Amino acid sequence: MKYNITIILPAQIDIREIHEYLSDFDESSQKKFRASFGEFIEHVSSMPYIYPKYTKKPKYRRAAIAYGYIAFYKINKSKQSILIYRVLNSKQNINDLL
Repeated sequence: MKYNITIILPAQIDIREIHEYLSDFDESSQKKFRASFGEFIEHVSSMPYIYPKYTKKPKYRRAAIAYGYIAFYKINKSKQSILIYRVLNSKQNINDLL
């Protein structure tokens, strides 16, 4: 059974900013990021525990996306839902942004 996915506002803003940044390069960069993020959504909706916990803040799980980006999410098993909180570059100060 698939879990419902909700991308909360900070993650939506992150994704929009990533697309704007990648638009400075070429269209294939944006396509690669969208495809990678789409694969993440597909995997996590059917297998929410597939990605590891983020050891510094274990209430979150993390999944690697293209170009060094990481999606952080939480699972609500009772509601069978997943909240995607942030999509951050691995070079950012992640602990301050979560």
